[in-house]
Amino acid sequence: LFFKFTRVNSTTVALSFILVVLSCSIGKGLRSGIIASVAGAMLLDYYFFPPIGFRISDPEDWIALTVFMVSALMASQLSAGVKSKAQEALLRQQETERLYALSRAFMLNDGAKGAPGLISLQLAQIFGFQAVALFDRSSGQVARNGIGEIAISDAELRDAGQGATHRTNNAPGVCVLTLATDCYPVGSLAVPDGIASATALHA
Repeated sequence: LFFKFTRVNSTTVALSFILVVLSCSIGKGLRSGIIASVAGAMLLDYYFFPPIGFRISDPEDWIALTVFMVSALMASQLSAGVKSKAQEALLRQQETERLYALSRAFMLNDGAKGAPGLISLQLAQIFGFQAVALFDRSSGQVARNGIGEIAISDAELRDAGQGATHRTNNAPGVCVLTLATDCYPVGSLAVPDGIASATALHA
């Protein structure tokens, strides 16, 4: 469009291409931003640096093309980084809200009969786990909740509830945590791996 219908210099075109690169990086990520940077450099070279085609006669145009390429790549990386940090901040906020909701649910159900079953149900509902398994060492009870099944046996849960480690991985796709109070193991918890961050799981 710039080449056929308007008369603009290469600087205007380069700045317009930078906006396209930023839009691609913000909307689709770093990979799309890099592709847009390379495509923009090729189009700038082909249409706006004489002679027309993939040839450059003026050494200053080589400098301008290099500056455009570096600027576009830096801009795409920065914008993708900002988007990634924003997503991480949103995830941390959501996890904080879920932990707060979970702590309120624990306080409301403190001392309630069938606490392991209630806790596993609350974990499944609040964090959106497809399946949760909880072993309570004091009662010897294993409670399971969720719409699916988690690939861990009651024996493995009991073994994890006897140890001092805070996190183990006995089965693929399953995160098993030893629950402890004052460094004394009181049970274990198994949830699908990769759903919540390590910080949220530790909390």
